[in-house]
Amino acid sequence: MESNLTEEKLFTLLGQNKGHHVSLYMPTHQSGAEVRQDITRFKNCLKKAENQLVSLAMRPADAKTLLHQAEKLLEDSSFWHHLASGLVLFISKNRFEIMRLPIDFEEIVVTESRFHIKPLLRLFNENERFYLLAVSANSCRFFLGTRDALTDVSVRDMPSSMADALRFDDPESQLQFHTGAPSRSSGDRAALFHGQGVGKDDSLDNIHRYLNQVDQALHNLLGTTATPLLFAGVGSLFSIFSEITRNTSILDDFVHGNPDSLKPYELHRRAWPIVEKHALKRARKALGQYREYAGTDIASSDLRVILTHAFQGRVETLLITAHEQVWGRYNPSKDQVVLHDERRKGDEDLIDTAALYTLSKGGMVYMFEEKSRIGSPAAALFRY
Repeated sequence: MESNLTEEKLFTLLGQNKGHHVSLYMPTHQSGAEVRQDITRFKNCLKKAENQLVSLAMRPADAKTLLHQAEKLLEDSSFWHHLASGLVLFISKNRFEIMRLPIDFEEIVVTESRFHIKPLLRLFNENERFYLLAVSANSCRFFLGTRDALTDVSVRDMPSSMADALRFDDPESQLQFHTGAPSRSSGDRAALFHGQGVGKDDSLDNIHRYLNQVDQALHNLLGTTATPLLFAGVGSLFSIFSEITRNTSILDDFVHGNPDSLKPYELHRRAWPIVEKHALKRARKALGQYREYAGTDIASSDLRVILTHAFQGRVETLLITAHEQVWGRYNPSKDQVVLHDERRKGDEDLIDTAALYTLSKGGMVYMFEEKSRIGSPAAALFRY
């Protein structure tokens, strides 16, 4: 089963902790000789997973059975030619999940009592991820993006084009909105809405109906997310969409021009500089707010305090350092935190734990490359 990654999905995966759980991450490519190398790499990853399962006292035959569905992908050529930057598989007795994501993952195979989700946290850092909506008359596409790449996101009930949006509204819509449709006489107009933009004869009412359907579908999917939304399209469409959308996180700038001919990597190349500028501004603002309140009751860099507040839903903003880990255990029922200098059996990365609790309670997480920016592995601002 393939799925999109949402915060709800992340916590569903994390909540499964009975039996053997295989988590597989690897970088992938969309074309060229690298695709064959991806298949070979995947085969080797499955062998690693099998060896890990056997080392955990699983019978070899049972290990092969658990991995059988994944092994079938080796023979699916179409699967290997429709990938993003990164491939993720989660495999257990009751779950087989595939995700194609815009992250250039390092190759990792982990077999534990629960799924290993740490590499996915990058998709939930507020200075890392964004959404991109690419719209024209002929096409409507939606992507989840990071600094690495874009990946398609399926949006339920979102029209695929203007003609698709209007086909139930007007019996003649498909004729009127078919780009390049010949006019029946000199008094009739041809296509109302062209790929290059909005023609002077286009019906604003029809354009509004189209874009309202797009916005409704996105609202159903995203709700009131704070993740930035970047628009790609001609200026006239951006102007209308920015006025009607209920998404308060839409950026003021946009990717200019007709996006129809642009492949995802081309869209990403134009989009990321816009998003990065906005992300840096947001991250600096969050860091400035923390520094302003450091030393008060509504801010802390003590991981014990942060974990307690995150579990209670009181962390509004969490600042963490990339590649920094703090090993130990947290028992929320007893509000007990045990820290270790080095990783021990049964330990978890408590920074990741704090991030997960923060996200699950509607807080925001910002990641910084240098520890010196924060002054500690983690810091937080509290709601109250």
